[in-house]
Amino acid sequence: MDIGNVQNVRRVRNLTNVHFIRQRKIYKIRKNPYIELTNNEFRKKYRFSKAECLQIVNEIRDFLPRAVNNRGKPISPSLQFLIALRYLARGQVRDDNGDLHDVSQPTVSRCLSQICRALASLKNNYIKFPLTNEELASKKADFRRKFNMPLIIGAIDCTHIPDIRIKKVAGDYAQLYINRKGFYSINVQVICDANCHILHVIARWRGSAHDSRIWNESLIKEQFENGSINGILLGDSGYACTPYMLTPILNPQNDVERQ
Repeated sequence: MDIGNVQNVRRVRNLTNVHFIRQRKIYKIRKNPYIELTNNEFRKKYRFSKAECLQIVNEIRDFLPRAVNNRGKPISPSLQFLIALRYLARGQVRDDNGDLHDVSQPTVSRCLSQICRALASLKNNYIKFPLTNEELASKKADFRRKFNMPLIIGAIDCTHIPDIRIKKVAGDYAQLYINRKGFYSINVQVICDANCHILHVIARWRGSAHDSRIWNESLIKEQFENGSINGILLGDSGYACTPYMLTPILNPQNDVERQ
């Protein structure tokens, strides 16, 4: 072995014995929108006031994963909610959402998933269809007072979600998720009252399902038919006109029909 090779071997051995010092990880100091933004700026970015956001955070706090020993500078529940709310309210690209809140794109995805699951866990506390005579009378009074329409307890329609469209659905049933507009979706039926409060939701039908089919195969329709629910719904021309469902007259012939 020549002298040059011996020196190279010694140099490699010396390098392998060097103890490298691990660099200390530096965490960003995240901005706090609750402090740095004015009330108007906050509502413009998140569609809710600061007080409303904090009230919602207090309700879902127990459903969110808890940080252990404050390791890794965890994101507070209040900031997690704002990250998810920004995406839901504005449909913002997740990378841009992360830049706005000084977090990574995977962090935005985790916050969105956790917040949505936490909100869904509270659905039974807020989404309730009126069944008692007192509750039904209250809904009818709201429609009469606001729109001069007696006996109405709610309005029904379907919408295709999500807003950020599903790019592709795999499997043999993929075509069933393509709606009449040509993209993949889930068709969701919603009933709301005169104050736009959601009373009932069905969110399990593929995009190809027609609005009337979702209604015809729903349990709530059976309740209207057997008289368990005393009231009338308002629907569009996609539904059949029945004693418990009023739909528009497509070709009105006189003033009464136009009204």
